[in-house]
Amino acid sequence: MVYGCRLAPYRRSRRRKAAEFTLEQTGDRRSLGDGIRSAYGKVRPVKSRRVQPQRDNDVLSQALKLVRRHRGMTAAAVADAMRMALRTYQRFEAGGRSLNLDYIHRFAAATRSDPQAIIMAVAIGSPDLAWRCADNKLVTALTIGGQRFNALLGDDIAGLEARPIILAVCAMYDALLAESDRQQAATRWLENGVTDLAQVRPTPGR
Repeated sequence: MVYGCRLAPYRRSRRRKAAEFTLEQTGDRRSLGDGIRSAYGKVRPVKSRRVQPQRDNDVLSQALKLVRRHRGMTAAAVADAMRMALRTYQRFEAGGRSLNLDYIHRFAAATRSDPQAIIMAVAIGSPDLAWRCADNKLVTALTIGGQRFNALLGDDIAGLEARPIILAVCAMYDALLAESDRQQAATRWLENGVTDLAQVRPTPGR
């Protein structure tokens, strides 16, 4: 079983072949690996968009506000849950302080969100990541996986080559993309079915 697909601890054989990381062609489906592999599996450069750099504090400020509003909480409510003076919290949310991991974790506990996603949001310059992961704790799950992988493999991590790591990461994200596509297809199927049913039934109340 590929690492990360089991929640319970397990022993991993170190004789895995690189073939396990080979990714299949995905056709029209979205694929993270499309930007890295050619049709023959060779690595090629990824074309990146030019974006205007933002200050870390500005990204953090936006991320905190997005999460707080996603939860429908006021600044006073979050400050109270963090056991912090409102003015201190307002300065923190406004990005008036240097990156404070303790505050970020206290904020995440108060808003039931993903602290690792807030940190990654700053790292990748995308404040929306923070609220998008608030419920599913995506980045915290990745961090737990990294912690367990580090404990499992230890110093042998240094001997891993970049290519199988990249392919493994792409395979994981491609699986999540495929699941997202399936969920959206199921939602569309249900919505279309409800519309079809409504067309053959009298309008309610008449």
